[in-house]
Amino acid sequence: MEPTLFIDLDTIAGNARTAAQWFRAHKVEVYGVTKACLGAPQVAMAMLDGGCRGIADSRWQNLRRLRQAGITARLMLIRSPGLSQVDAAVRWADVSLNTELNVVEALSRAAVAQGKVHGVILMVEAGDLREGKDPAAVASLAKACSRLPGIRILGVGSNVGCYAASGPSPETLAALERAVAAVRSILRSPLEVVSGGNSGLLFRSSSTSPTITQARVGEAILLGADPVENEPLERLSQNAFTLVAEVIEVGPKLLLADGSQVNQALLPLGTQDLGAGSLTSCNRDLRILGMTSDHLVVDVGGTESSQNGVAVGDRFQFWPNYQALVSLMTSPFIDKVYGSPSD
Repeated sequence: MEPTLFIDLDTIAGNARTAAQWFRAHKVEVYGVTKACLGAPQVAMAMLDGGCRGIADSRWQNLRRLRQAGITARLMLIRSPGLSQVDAAVRWADVSLNTELNVVEALSRAAVAQGKVHGVILMVEAGDLREGKDPAAVASLAKACSRLPGIRILGVGSNVGCYAASGPSPETLAALERAVAAVRSILRSPLEVVSGGNSGLLFRSSSTSPTITQARVGEAILLGADPVENEPLERLSQNAFTLVAEVIEVGPKLLLADGSQVNQALLPLGTQDLGAGSLTSCNRDLRILGMTSDHLVVDVGGTESSQNGVAVGDRFQFWPNYQALVSLMTSPFIDKVYGSPSD
């Protein structure tokens, strides 16, 4: 068999349900983020079945895939489109996150040409050091955008725990709340949306605020993981995605550095499939020694005369982390099967 990623949609829907219920108790709606799954419509439907109000992705091509598959829920583009991408952004996204006036002006022209009204959320820098402007700049941007035809300013948003790895805190909330107050003052009306962050908000009551009305959640729903602490979340399942690969070689190797011996197995996948991601063994005491572009090298234990019962053709199972999931879903050399390995 080719290396295969098994995708358990029931587990994804269950995680989405748990997350949506928790956020709903805090009066926050959830958009499921599908960017780690290449915008897979099956995954989006599982998220929606679990209670997500809409779907978000960073690439307009994934949103096009979702819409063409029949997804009718609201779609959000969570990476600002380039000037060359505004036509596609308006065509396939109902809403986009933005920080630059010239981009919103281009979105306005595209929306008018397509006979649409495009929703815009203006992003504030709240400590993640990725996208976003300071609250005063966001207010100035809101004033300029409010006069553009074909554009509806829905509100403001922020990001936490993606680039600078800083989680939600009183300081990030304060920056967001300053931007909300400034934009409200400019528009002289309440904001429909305050998109307060991502999976890092989940199960952190101290990091929510009555100001926040929306969260964009991907990693927690897909992998049951907290992106801030890089730890599993106890209330969620971590086994929605299982990678299965077969052993193509097994035997002892002499480590030249210290003269010791290791029983190792080779699996037919590598950095071309996993990128900078990592794997955790599901059911064996395995130690990943390293990888090349197309081989994964695993220590299987055992003695000089025994490889711990491992033979060529055996299949190992692993759980990917978020970075590995992104690469596995993108790799054309990894088969994708909806179900569990035991189905």
